Amino acid sequence: NPHYKPEIQAQTTLINFTVTKDGLEEQLLGDVVKPKDLIRIEKSRMTTQQNTFKITLKKLEDDLLHRRRAWGGIKYLSQIEDFQNLEKDIEGAAKRWKKFVESETPERETFPQDWKNKTALQRLCIMRCLRLDRMTYAI
Repeated sequence: NPHYKPEIQAQTTLINFTVTKDGLEEQLLGDVVKPKDLIRIEKSRMTTQQNTFKITLKKLEDDLLHRRRAWGGIKYLSQIEDFQNLEKDIEGAAKRWKKFVESETPERETFPQDWKNKTALQRLCIMRCLRLDRMTYAI
């Protein structure tokens, strides 16, 4: 500040209380722009969240379709003489079958209950119904 000597300026804090049109415009502009930044940040967060939800929904839809197809295959397979009790066994021992189906490598797991004593072809038929994605590893 040119009105005061340097030694006084070094020892004091000067506060300029003068109000100018430019100063007020700058303050007002800062107040207006700040909420827009918050809105932009919130919009970005919500867009990311929406995309995450879309991905989750797609995974759930795919899982539901897979389970529906698998159950259709089990019901069809249950009509064949060698597999007559398969549907009932899966319903009755759901936890054991769920563990088998959700395993990372179901082809290495032993089949639940009496199904572990079936021929390789019969086990392959069951595997095809439950985990089509692991068929090549099961062969």
